[in-house]
Amino acid sequence: HKHFNRDEWRDLEAWIRTLESDSTNKISEITGPIFGDYDRTVQPLGSELAIVPAGFYKVIAYINKEEHLEVRCFVMYQDAAALVDGKGVVDFQRYQVKISHIETLTGLQFDAVYHTANANTNNSTEVDGLKEVVQKNKPPVRDDEIPVFIVAAMVNPTGRDRGNEWVSLLNLSSTPLSLDGWKLADPEKSLPLTGSVDPGQSFVIRNVSPIQLTNSGGSISLYNALGERVDRVHYTRSQVKEGTAVSFLGR
Repeated sequence: HKHFNRDEWRDLEAWIRTLESDSTNKISEITGPIFGDYDRTVQPLGSELAIVPAGFYKVIAYINKEEHLEVRCFVMYQDAAALVDGKGVVDFQRYQVKISHIETLTGLQFDAVYHTANANTNNSTEVDGLKEVVQKNKPPVRDDEIPVFIVAAMVNPTGRDRGNEWVSLLNLSSTPLSLDGWKLADPEKSLPLTGSVDPGQSFVIRNVSPIQLTNSGGSISLYNALGERVDRVHYTRSQVKEGTAVSFLGR
């Protein structure tokens, strides 16, 4: 779609072209389609019916300033929000992901060297937009260090959504956790948290407004009082069932 190509996708390609963290001025790029929830069909006059991909992925690899292989992976969807004409402003969707996520979406298998480089790449965890990719002096991501997790979310409750949506956290540390100063967030808005969670216990956050748990898919992030990201989960439209919570335990 022209709005996707001229906004989100163009901004990603512009960031890659001006990348300053490589040392050889050579970048390897693998790009391809993703078929799924947002597929569309077109049939130009005199041609057969064709499927329009739900989105696209990019895998870029280069030698960084420390002379190590660095791999970054991106997924961008042609969903309803992306097809709005942003007039040059990036519409934040899911962007940077782990290479294993692209394998799950596409059925491709990348060589182990890609997995190793991606795991060792700074900022190889998911972000909500290119703003996060290039942001300087941003708080660290501590997804793999702090044992507090988003384990479930009631995205589409039976009946009215507003006021009935909830998100459940799990404290797998050995000490009580104070949530004072913590935040739950979607890509646009955040909800301040209070309370505490005992070791091994869960904590249900009810009435998550102003956060929007959209039925078409999205992301939920958890930040501690220092502004460090502690956890982030994604879900797709196919995972959302009315009256049943989306579980993130098996990720």
